[in-house]
Amino acid sequence: MTEATGVQPNGRISINCPGLYNDAQEEGLRKLTEFAHSQGGLIGVQLSHGGRKSGTLAPFISAQMGQSSAKAPAADGGWPDDVVGPSGGVANSFDGVAEQYCEPREITQGEIKELISNFANSAVRATRAGVDIIEIHGAHGYIIHQFLSPVTNRRTDQYGGTFENRVRLLVEILKAVRAVIPDSMPLFVRISATDWMEGTPQAAKLGSWDVESTVSLAKILPSLGVDLLDVSSGGNVKQASHTVFDAGGEHPKIATRIRKELKQSGIAPAIGIVGLITGAIQARELVNSRNYVDPCADLIFVGRQFLMDPAWVLHVAAELEVDVEWPIQIARNEILKPRI
Repeated sequence: MTEATGVQPNGRISINCPGLYNDAQEEGLRKLTEFAHSQGGLIGVQLSHGGRKSGTLAPFISAQMGQSSAKAPAADGGWPDDVVGPSGGVANSFDGVAEQYCEPREITQGEIKELISNFANSAVRATRAGVDIIEIHGAHGYIIHQFLSPVTNRRTDQYGGTFENRVRLLVEILKAVRAVIPDSMPLFVRISATDWMEGTPQAAKLGSWDVESTVSLAKILPSLGVDLLDVSSGGNVKQASHTVFDAGGEHPKIATRIRKELKQSGIAPAIGIVGLITGAIQARELVNSRNYVDPCADLIFVGRQFLMDPAWVLHVAAELEVDVEWPIQIARNEILKPRI
């Protein structure tokens, strides 16, 4: 699965993030897809719009500045005057003061329609490039999550207020994407199952996106052609009790609850789980339920572990005593096997 890929220029999270809104980007993805297929792999693309969290410098640049994030000035390729969110103003910037993040302006209804079309357009490009899976990124405080949560969505039109209005953007995006991709192509959606704002004065006043909200949303996803709900959490509010980096240990309980409630309702989209999955036994138990009453999920998503250990699949296979074909360059001398 690719990293979050912007569906329009101002939707990239940082100025260095990938996009899929022009021919050159489509050609680049096609080359990547062809290579993955040549090695017997499958590949998916995660389509995204960063909303109020977009337009930043690359994380390593921010770190050199001693900051967790830094606004990208126009001179460096940023778009500080074109960062959008469901609600605008300094108070609605991610840090609340528009110091490390840009001040968003409220996205107009016309721009919302354009955004929906751009998700569909990027899905068409991805399909032409040969990808096998489309995932819509609706988590981690990016624009879809911003619309879902009453903490960040203060709108009074048909895209704000009630649950039905706040999920409308995602619903319309999913309908638009499903309509332009092959019926046989899996469609995933990643959701932050909770803002992690339960019990806070802010949530008491405004409400928040929580597990109950996610269950309600999950019940309508199959009717929209969604094949899998990818369960993550957090990332929308600075004051949350967990961040996207430390909440992974909570995800098994959340995913199990969602999966159980959906089964009781006679609804059975596949459930994926992500976050701090680093070991073979841990990964297996999440889907085989050895330490849980029911399986937590139908499949797992692993990201950062592969950055630390690109051969993770080979190590997992060896630990679980699964016979896999090692790449010739490694198997020739069995370089890694003695170290496992």
